[in-house]
This record gives sequence, C-alpha cells and structure tokens, in this order.
Amino acid sequence: MGKEQGATKKGADKEVMKALRAARKETIRRVSAQVKEQKKIIASITGELKKGPRTVPEIAEAVGLPAGEVLWWIASLKKYGAVLEGEKQGAYFTYRAKD
Repeated sequence: MGKEQGATKKGADKEVMKALRAARKETIRRVSAQVKEQKKIIASITGELKKGPRTVPEIAEAVGLPAGEVLWWIASLKKYGAVLEGEKQGAYFTYRAKD
C-alpha cells in the first residue's frame, strides 16, 4: 500500500470512528441514566431497610414502587448478600439490610 492509499484509509477509518462515537453517545447516555435510576432505587430500598425489618408491601409503600418491582429488587439484593430475610410477619417475610 502506497502513502496515498494509507492516507485515504486513515481518513476513512477516522470517519468510521467518528460515526461510531456519535452512535454510541446516545447509548452511553441512556445506559448511564438507567444505572443512575437503579442506584436511586437500591438506595431507597436499603435506606428503608436500615430503619428496621420491613415486608415487601411496607417497603413498596414507603418507596413508592409497585410491590412486584420491590420483590424483584429484594430478591436481587438478597442474592448478592445486601439484604437478609427475617421472620415471617403475617403472610409476608420481613427483610433487613445486612449490617
């Protein structure tokens, strides 16, 4: 490959990279917003659990999320050791933040 062909290829590569960066910019922005929202939800749930043991409906009411969504978050946090399952209170188990 000659110098001219190399320069042309470099120019084309720069254009491709510029297009990819532009395309990824929106994806990065969207994913960053999702991560920020997830962290906010986790903080609100764990903050509520630091006050003491709570059931899923109690947590849902306190944080303003549907009980099904809170249950999903509790299951995830429990799986990774951030939340511990406690005694059964009526029809529901209680959950608390790991110390």
